[in-house]
Amino acid sequence: MVRTCAAPGCRTGYPLKKGEANQVRPKRALFAAPKDQELLKKWQHNLPRKEFKLSNSSYVCALHFLQEDIQNSYFGLCNGVPSDVNALQTVNKHLRPGAVPVLWPGCPDYLSKKEKPKRKPPKE
Repeated sequence: MVRTCAAPGCRTGYPLKKGEANQVRPKRALFAAPKDQELLKKWQHNLPRKEFKLSNSSYVCALHFLQEDIQNSYFGLCNGVPSDVNALQTVNKHLRPGAVPVLWPGCPDYLSKKEKPKRKPPKE
């Protein structure tokens, strides 16, 4: 079974062209819909597809989450002491608890939450 993103207009997981079934678009992490009913309602509310109902077999790709919502590393223990020097990369990305998809590229601007621009350092 091919996993595809449930966001409108998102082509994550779909073949590049109709005749090329063995080639797919660049891989992005796909996150399953949450099992927690309250969080699932938030996901459903934010998803700009009113006719579509999220289920346990629905996925949303990393493109629709803020960067701070996606966690891809954890800190290991070095000789029993927490050490950020020996950070280990996880194979699978995961969401922070309570993360909700808010970015919808390709949809009207009012549907997406704007990412905050990086602040410039103060002048000395």
